[in-house]
Amino acid sequence: MGGEEAGGAAGDASLSALRRSAVILLAAAVREMFPDAKFATGPVTGDGSYGDFDLPRHLTPGGLPDIEGRMARLVGSDEPLRREELSREEALEAFVDQPYEAEVVGELPEGASVVVRGAGRFVGLCGGSTVGAIGAARLVRRRGVVEGAQAGGVRRPNPTPARSLAASSIPLPGPVTG
Repeated sequence: MGGEEAGGAAGDASLSALRRSAVILLAAAVREMFPDAKFATGPVTGDGSYGDFDLPRHLTPGGLPDIEGRMARLVGSDEPLRREELSREEALEAFVDQPYEAEVVGELPEGASVVVRGAGRFVGLCGGSTVGAIGAARLVRRRGVVEGAQAGGVRRPNPTPARSLAASSIPLPGPVTG
């Protein structure tokens, strides 16, 4: 598999895809640790990506090794990232236990469709391309836990953001999947 250096339009797209994939990896690990976790958002930012989770307890830096171990195991599996397109109605049904995802889907017009992606036990909304398999996320460095984020600009009752940061100076694996 070939890769390309991050930089320029193609490199920026590859880095964004890697960062989206990192959020999926993080969410899959969190879902393993907390099966009832509510996933709020997982955007790509200028310096990485992060996921907001509504958890039964707050994460602390001391709790991160367990999540990192789960992430490492998932990376080692190198499973393909699942992608599915759902109608608005199918997505509302799929996210019946995920109120933040359902809220986003509910704001879409009738007849709209959404793309969901997943790995492990996690499936969530995804607004862009990802890498083809979760093993590519081995290039991601975990940044830490940050408290008090806002999901989608709306203050949530107990979101616990866990952030991940993708390094931009390393060759990125291909292919990127749309």
